[in-house]
Order: sequence, then C-alpha cells, then structure tokens
Amino acid sequence: MTYSEKLKDPRWQKKRLEILQRDNFTCFYCEDDKSTLHVHHEMYFKNQEPWDTPSECLTTVCEDCHTFFHIKFSKLEKWLISCLINREPKKDFPTWKKMYRSILNNEI
Repeated sequence: MTYSEKLKDPRWQKKRLEILQRDNFTCFYCEDDKSTLHVHHEMYFKNQEPWDTPSECLTTVCEDCHTFFHIKFSKLEKWLISCLINREPKKDFPTWKKMYRSILNNEI
C-alpha cells in the first residue's frame, strides 16, 4: 500500500479526526481555523503505520504551515525555525506566515 493509500485508510481517517478534534480544528502555529487543515507528523517511526503514530507526535496545521514544514530545509534549519516560532506569541504568527508565503513563492 502506498503512503497516499494509507492516508485514505479508515484507521488513519479516524486518528486524523481525533487529532483535529483535540486541536479544536485550529492550526497549532497560526491559529487559522478557516483554511484547509492537515494533520502533520512531527516525526515518523520506522516500520510504523501513520495511524499508529502517538498522538503527541501529530499536530493540526493549516495548508500553508504544512507546506512550509515540508520545504527542504536541513534539520538544523527546521530546528532553528521551530525555536523561533515557539518563542513568538501566537498573535505575532501572521507575520511569520507572510514570510513563509514569500519563501514558498521564491520571493526571498
């Protein structure tokens, strides 16, 4: 079964819904509750199905934030960005989101 097929599996759909409900259908990073939401795997475990991922390793994210986290940054760059994000008050996150869009659009 491909990874895409696994994400259509009822076991993943159930887990995904549990995470979305836990997070009140709101992006963890920018608090967006209007855009399409995804459940992001903060880490993957070797030989483990997506639905077996511990809930604490899954985060609700909006489409923009999810795309950003899949940009090919090095592990160090992602770690540094996460540190910066986690230090910023949530109310300041829209500024970060604008920066992400600029990166995604190759404007930076």
